[in-house]
Amino acid sequence: MGVLEAAHYQEARERLAKDPIVIAMAATLTPEIIEAESHDGGKSMKFGFMLAASEEFTKRGGTGHGHIGAVAEALAMIVQARG
Repeated sequence: MGVLEAAHYQEARERLAKDPIVIAMAATLTPEIIEAESHDGGKSMKFGFMLAASEEFTKRGGTGHGHIGAVAEALAMIVQARG
C-alpha cells in the first residue's frame, strides 16, 4: 500500500540532509541502528527515535525541523546513502 504525502515532507528531508548538524549526527549512526529504529527497513522511523533525533537536533542548535519525523528521516537518508 502506497502512502500519499505533500511535497513539503520530502523538501524538509532533503533540506535537513544537507544541514551540518544533521550530517554530524548521522556520522554516529550505522545502517544497523537505522534498521533497529525503523519499521519497513528504514522507510518509517519509530516514534521514540523521531523524538530523540529532533531533541538532539535542537540541543545542537538546529532550527527548522519540518514535520515531526523529518530529522530522523533525514538521518536515515544519509546513513542509507552512505551504506
